[in-house]
Amino acid sequence: EFNLVTNAGNNQREQLAQIFADTAAEIGVRVNFQPIAFEVLVDQLTTPAADRGFDAILLGLTGGDLDWPFGVNVIPCGTNLHAFNYTEEGECLATQEITAERLYFQGRRELDRDARRQIGFELQEAWSEMQGFIYL
Repeated sequence: EFNLVTNAGNNQREQLAQIFADTAAEIGVRVNFQPIAFEVLVDQLTTPAADRGFDAILLGLTGGDLDWPFGVNVIPCGTNLHAFNYTEEGECLATQEITAERLYFQGRRELDRDARRQIGFELQEAWSEMQGFIYL
């Protein structure tokens, strides 16, 4: 059982979250889905605390470009959309986060497209080990 939130009023996200909750129920997983005001969602997302009122958020994130599709406000620790728990000083807690942050900045500095792409693959591997994001 876990809590899933998304921003109220976004019909596509509300429908996707409900489909997810209904499908999870079919295999015995209870998803407590609740659409909430966008401002409340952002406050919960950006609060550096262990208990932020949700276990999962359905949200749309954008950023980066075709060559480096990682958002500057998502990957680095302490940025406004870094959705993992971190210290009050904005420091990462998990080894994979620290690795992903290092790779993020390394990739941004890399000019060779193939080398940057390889760094991106390594970043995605570190990021996916935490299972914090499921990109749809």
